[in-house]
Parts: sequence; structure tokens; C-alpha cells
Amino acid sequence: MFDEIRDAALRVYSEMRNLGLADPLAFDAAVNLFRHRAPQSGDVQAEYVVADWICEATGEAL
Repeated sequence: MFDEIRDAALRVYSEMRNLGLADPLAFDAAVNLFRHRAPQSGDVQAEYVVADWICEATGEAL
């Protein structure tokens, strides 16, 4: 389940960045997708998880 959410969140983030949208907007969209698909996760956890996924995908450190 989390693999599908991860893929979707990274796709949303990447596509929004490719369209020229600012990083915070793309990040918020990815976090909102995570919260929608995994409502049992807390708000803070959602932000950390998505940030970690983005850092792994882009090769950047938190």
C-alpha cells in the first residue's frame, strides 16, 4: 500500500515541479495526497514521510 502512495506522491511532486510550480506548493500537494490515502497517519508524520521520499528520490539529504 505505501509503495503505491509513495509512487503517487512522488509523481504529483515531480509533475508540479516540472510545470514550474514552487517547491512548497508541490510538497503540500504530495503531503495532501498522502494524508488522503493514509488518513491514519498524523499530519506531522505525513510531512516527514513525504519529505523523506522526496529526498531519497532526488538524492538530497533532509
